[in-house]
Amino acid sequence: MTEGFKKFSKRIRLEALIKCIVGALSAALFAVAVFIAAVKLARLDIGQLAVLWYLLVGVGACAATFGVLWLILYPSDKMVAKRIDESLGFSERAQSYVEFLGSDADVAVVQREDTNEKLLAAPLSLVKPKRVVVTAIALIMSLSLFVGSLVIPAVAEDEIGEGEVEEPVDEEQKLLWIEKIKALISRVKQDGLTPSLEESVVNDLEGLVSAIEATDKKSVIKAAAIAAVMSIDKALDEINTAAKLGAELQKAFDERVVDFGEALYSMVGSDSKKKLTAISRFLKSATQDDARILSNDFEAGIRNSGVGLEDTLCAALMMLAADMSKMTAADDYGELDGSISAASAVMSEVLLFQRVNRDTTNYVISELKKMFEITEEDLIDSDTDDSELGTGETDPVDPDDEEKDQGPQQGGAAGGELLYGSDEEIFDYKRGEYVKYGEVFNDYYKIIIEITQDEDMDPNLKAALLKYFSNLANGLQTENKEQN
Repeated sequence: MTEGFKKFSKRIRLEALIKCIVGALSAALFAVAVFIAAVKLARLDIGQLAVLWYLLVGVGACAATFGVLWLILYPSDKMVAKRIDESLGFSERAQSYVEFLGSDADVAVVQREDTNEKLLAAPLSLVKPKRVVVTAIALIMSLSLFVGSLVIPAVAEDEIGEGEVEEPVDEEQKLLWIEKIKALISRVKQDGLTPSLEESVVNDLEGLVSAIEATDKKSVIKAAAIAAVMSIDKALDEINTAAKLGAELQKAFDERVVDFGEALYSMVGSDSKKKLTAISRFLKSATQDDARILSNDFEAGIRNSGVGLEDTLCAALMMLAADMSKMTAADDYGELDGSISAASAVMSEVLLFQRVNRDTTNYVISELKKMFEITEEDLIDSDTDDSELGTGETDPVDPDDEEKDQGPQQGGAAGGELLYGSDEEIFDYKRGEYVKYGEVFNDYYKIIIEITQDEDMDPNLKAALLKYFSNLANGLQTENKEQN
């Protein structure tokens, strides 16, 4: 090769080499960016080997890409000659030079010398670089992706919150959490929740303890705590039927039913009995239309609540609504009073335990939220508003702080399950005063027996009423035996 050809050949091949290097570097940055993003978004833990993995991915991608680009872009002598002809306008002079490079013919020798002279005289600047913009764009895009992958952790932390920072939790903190959760488990077992709710809450808390023992990542532990909160709240919502019934009764047409629904929703037994007593007094002078309006309001609320007749409170209220619909005149109040008194008795017992269910579980939820810094935003993904946790509107409280007359009485009832005798009082229309329902139980039981003889009565309602009063009778008998 003559000096003139070598001058341009070095220039063109250096350009190809630079393109191979830039392309390989762009591929390496792109590959590492994708790998980093995948690892961080998937929250994979590659530990202290992270840098080694990044190097392996980058070097591998760089080497593979450089090899491919070298095979594609590195020019042969013929390609160099063609590029020279195109840049200098030689009309295949350089290509002919390469074609007859080994020829000793006089014409070939003259042509080589002439071409060499022209190449030596031509400036290198006439050969313009190709695909510079494309190469630069590829490098810039890969660099941007790489920088973006490094920013991912900061973005994720901002979106999740301070409590989700991926950092190990020390053993002392884990032991403290476990100790507090075990204390909550003991509290749940001591407070006398409905058995199915107690089992569900205890299982959720024990599962949270297992999650804490299995990992030292705060985000994983917090996720387990959020899941426990949601599960406990759902279990409470399923078993505490008073709030569901009360919420729907508040939508009634008659203001007396609305007031009763508000009291029932709050689960305050004394307020609920007062509102039911107000309905009882109204019915003493009510017309048939008045009674039917009340009946329709009760039936609509019960139906829309989604609570089934297997629930004793629902069954008692449905029986009350059914008797209201049969009322033809104020003189029929005596028959209706039996179902009113029955509903009052059932409500008194059920609300005692459903209030304990609510207060204890809300206390557990409150403690878990404080312990693991669970915010309202953390619960939005599960379509649950933090202010609606539990089935009542009151703030979670420590059950130990509740007044004694609001807690469960000895020989009380599990919500929707067995009901037993207690000292709870109900309004007796014959005496016009509150009495212990054990004193008038036989009168009401006879009324229930008579009512359930009606062949047109719903079979589910009939079975629920008979089961309730049968269990109630057994409870009273047991109580009397213990006293004797």
